[in-house]
Amino acid sequence: MGVNRRSFLASSLASLTVVSGCLSQPDDSTTAEPLSSPPLSATNEGYGTHFTVSGTWPTPGYDATRRGFNPDTNPPRGEVGAAWLRTPIEGQRSFQTTPPVTDDKRVYAGSGAGRNEGTNQRGGFIAAFDGETGTREWRTTVSRGRIEGIVHTDGTLLAVSSAYDPSEATLTALATTDGSEQWHIDLLSNPVWGPIAGNDCAYVALNEGGVTAVSLDGMHQWTSPIADDDEAATRPCATDSMVFVGTEQGRVSAFSAEDGRRQWRSRVVGSGHQPRIQTMPTVVGETVFVSGTDYHLYALNATDGTTRWETQLLDQTYGNSIPSVTVVDDTLYVNTIHGGLLALRRSDGTERWRTGEYGGNLPPAAAGDLILAPTFGSVQAYTTAGKHRWEFEMEAFETETKGAYNMDTEVAVAHNRVYVTLNDGRVFSLGAK
Repeated sequence: MGVNRRSFLASSLASLTVVSGCLSQPDDSTTAEPLSSPPLSATNEGYGTHFTVSGTWPTPGYDATRRGFNPDTNPPRGEVGAAWLRTPIEGQRSFQTTPPVTDDKRVYAGSGAGRNEGTNQRGGFIAAFDGETGTREWRTTVSRGRIEGIVHTDGTLLAVSSAYDPSEATLTALATTDGSEQWHIDLLSNPVWGPIAGNDCAYVALNEGGVTAVSLDGMHQWTSPIADDDEAATRPCATDSMVFVGTEQGRVSAFSAEDGRRQWRSRVVGSGHQPRIQTMPTVVGETVFVSGTDYHLYALNATDGTTRWETQLLDQTYGNSIPSVTVVDDTLYVNTIHGGLLALRRSDGTERWRTGEYGGNLPPAAAGDLILAPTFGSVQAYTTAGKHRWEFEMEAFETETKGAYNMDTEVAVAHNRVYVTLNDGRVFSLGAK
């Protein structure tokens, strides 16, 4: 049954929740937009049932392999709506919000306040919300720049930030209990998106400097270059023994997780206009899946980088990027703007089905037998057989450009909920009655 977004917004306006308890505030010299319609805080207890502390989503893409499937939770079904809506700063929009991550009871998002006129920078901060009620437990400033991404591991949040001055880019560890800083380390240059945690390390791809590994107690382990004529284009993914990253020149590079030695480098996307790897690789078993600017999906042998198969997902005239795949058993799911959600055979890339409806170039998430496909301002739920189950829409703020295209809907599936962050700072918790 589809959700009626307007009824949620109308009913929730009558039960606006004041959230308090922040640890620290952004710099007073920052500015943010005031409260306006649609609402920035709301509670609807009718959708607050079925919450559980099981089934965490610690990193974008679920884990270090970025497979996108959470086997330990069940997404909402039937009549689905928003149990709560919050923003990191009460009553204000923010900017450049990260994908949500969770531990067993909280959901976290990084974001930024308005531009600091004195330094021409944005203040980057992270907020923690109670997953069941939406109560904001703390908010802490992390950097003067932008939060590129966060992950949760072993009671710690790891946040990567960038800045106008690349020398100010950092990796910071925060306690999940109160947001206090445990340690931070300067990075060699600005990062390519956020970190990945695995093998008791955080791995970060850098614009200049390759891939770096930092232990969970803040000690630099290794840094390995990509190549003299190449740079990282994606955040990494990792197995117990290998770290993989896509590059600007259409290659995938693999490094030893232990010491950073390059294991192989493989040209994937051939010649043409901007032949680059578009999105973070996904590694499952012995295969790495990546998409390129040629609208092809590639399956590579994780051991040596040779191509197992490739398939063209969309016509090259469309001009939209292809996000990372989500892997459930023997099927790959890819979310596309012009083809909708696609299901492909993992063994050879041939198509099982596609929705053929308008979709989004944002990575899907999966749990139970549902695939959650974000678009620009909505979340669509499909069964693994391709049957549409429900849709949740989120109203865009009026902007000079098309507001929905600036929403960057990101999802995580945990606690029997679907958590959604939007680029404008809103955080939704979707549940079932």
